[in-house]
Amino acid sequence: ILNWTPGTGSTNTLIVRKQGSIPTSRTDGTTIYEDNGNAFIDTGLTDNTEYCYALYATDNTEYTEPLTGCITTAEIALGRYRKKITVSNTSGSNLANYQMKLTVTYNSNMNSTFKDLRFTSQDGLTSIPYWIESYTANSSAIVWVKVPSIPTSGVNVYMYYGTQTVSASNPLNVFDLYDTFDGSSLNTAAWDNYGASQTGGYAYVHSEAGGLKGIISKASYPINSTLEYEISYSGDVGDQGTGFHGFWQAWNSGHRTTFDEGCGAWQMCIRQTTSSSQVISTGALLNSYWSSVVIKWRTGGTNFYALRSDGWSYSNTLSSYNPTVNLKVAFGASDTSSAYGPVQMWVYWVRVRKYATVEPSGVFSSEEAGR
Repeated sequence: ILNWTPGTGSTNTLIVRKQGSIPTSRTDGTTIYEDNGNAFIDTGLTDNTEYCYALYATDNTEYTEPLTGCITTAEIALGRYRKKITVSNTSGSNLANYQMKLTVTYNSNMNSTFKDLRFTSQDGLTSIPYWIESYTANSSAIVWVKVPSIPTSGVNVYMYYGTQTVSASNPLNVFDLYDTFDGSSLNTAAWDNYGASQTGGYAYVHSEAGGLKGIISKASYPINSTLEYEISYSGDVGDQGTGFHGFWQAWNSGHRTTFDEGCGAWQMCIRQTTSSSQVISTGALLNSYWSSVVIKWRTGGTNFYALRSDGWSYSNTLSSYNPTVNLKVAFGASDTSSAYGPVQMWVYWVRVRKYATVEPSGVFSSEEAGR
């Protein structure tokens, strides 16, 4: 973008552009602007190319000596265009490396599939991780951005677009834990495996008179973390079998804040354990359905949410025995007898992100020239 202050007594500004060297006259190059404004966005340029400009003030009769300068388009590698995003934080606490959800509205300078998006921190230069969760071509996209710091006073970040041709979207760089269980082998860098397996698209737990089986994350996460996943169950959950999913300190031991399946009389319950435990039954099971589950483990308590594929939903909070030590992510099932068949569990995806009492919000400013 070119900005200038119109000359005293002038009526128009004439801008001449030339590739590789400064224009020596008003006719030495391409006239790209002649009007009475004070800013102009030059478009249609080639990457990694030097362009030089001469700006003349004129009263339409005489012309001043020009202002000149050059720029190399390597400096606009992030994107030809950008928008400032003003991020507000009303949670009452400063947030660090926070995964923020944005809705990006398409405009004609963007790639139709949003693969040209890039995001930077407040300096407008330092790239920050992002992930395009979903998009509708030529319409909008849901994007998660990992913002390094969001103080209570707020912060600005930038979205660039219009240059890149290959997407840099990567959820592994955004979330504290992310797995969609693609491929035929469990990611042993992320999980400890206790008799589970993986088929492209899900982790699979099968227990039939075989005791507790499942997976638990290698990494532990601090309080004020949100766990989200999709899961389904099948089998004898309630008589001979049980299952659990959520935050747990260690495999089958320690502090926990989890959903439990088979808490007597074929019920689901939510459980917290520190030195004591508290169980609240819900009178329903996730068994035989797939469900979307959210566990918000926060200072003062844990919020549990489940939405089953048949439309049944559940929400509740436990606080009396809320763990404060770091916890892992665990999924497991146990069957003590083969009389009623196995207990099976399928985990389709999982992610962990930071928790805030109020999610930060972002407001997009008008489009401006990128870099």
